Amino acid sequence: MEEAKKLNTFISLHEEDPGLNGTLGFNENIAKEHFHICGATGVAEYAMIARDVMIAYATKSSCSYPALIQGKKVLRLWSSLKV
Repeated sequence: MEEAKKLNTFISLHEEDPGLNGTLGFNENIAKEHFHICGATGVAEYAMIARDVMIAYATKSSCSYPALIQGKKVLRLWSSLKV
């Protein structure tokens, strides 16, 4: 993020913590309801977004998230930081 700040640009991310994820490619609720497995979890996404937002805040840089499983909750997190 520091390099992106030097270049006056942003980083676009879509990350999920593999340690908190189930079967990738399956939506968490669909996987549970139809296949009885753990799919890609919102928590796995939240953990990485929280990390990245705090790094962006600390370095006064920007990051973008093109696709979010649980977008509304993330927007509340972002707006609460008043970045």
